[in-house]
Amino acid sequence: MNQLSLNFSPHNGTATSIAAATSQAPCKKQRDRDRIVAFVKAQGSATRDELVNLLGMGVGTVCPRVNELVKLGLLIEPGERRATRTGSKAFVLYVKGT
Repeated sequence: MNQLSLNFSPHNGTATSIAAATSQAPCKKQRDRDRIVAFVKAQGSATRDELVNLLGMGVGTVCPRVNELVKLGLLIEPGERRATRTGSKAFVLYVKGT
């Protein structure tokens, strides 16, 4: 498994992206990760769109946290897709081992 520090802040290398990635407190990031994993586990699966919509988190919070959780191996994306609110297809997430 690819090891990822829980303090890892994803960015695209630009000064603006680095500043945004490092501005969020690590404890808030962990709370967000915990909420996402708990929700996916309780629902059985979820898309990023569902997490944004049903948890009331912004897409700018959900996507980086989900990406971290996938890299950490806590969530998996086996390739299944389902419709979003707009009708496009989104990858379905599952908690690993459930």
